[in-house]
Amino acid sequence: MTKTNIGLSINREGTFSILAEQCCDTQCGFNNQTSYKYFVSIQGTGENVKQPEMFLLDNMVIRDYFQTRFIEERNTVKSCETVALDAVEHFRDMFVSTYGNDPKRILVRIHGAMESFIEATWPLEK
Repeated sequence: MTKTNIGLSINREGTFSILAEQCCDTQCGFNNQTSYKYFVSIQGTGENVKQPEMFLLDNMVIRDYFQTRFIEERNTVKSCETVALDAVEHFRDMFVSTYGNDPKRILVRIHGAMESFIEATWPLEK
């Protein structure tokens, strides 16, 4: 068995806020909702473990993305689908720039309400 045969995932969940001055019909969640829950899972292989840190990715980069991403766009309330798709694209680009290859899988889940969520995955499963 080699490290390329072993799957390794970093998982992080938390909350983030969108500080919007106005809402719209296409916003994530309910009108005037500003706080959302997220879950992210990024899967690579044992071969992707960074040296000398010995981890796949620092889970704080996931938290930092959600903590800072929407502060810059105060007046833009996006749909949950757009938030999830943008996050998948961001984390895929980050993984490729770190390792020079694609991750095995990325999953981003955004909860627009306590009882429902939208999920974006890469690659698309056939």
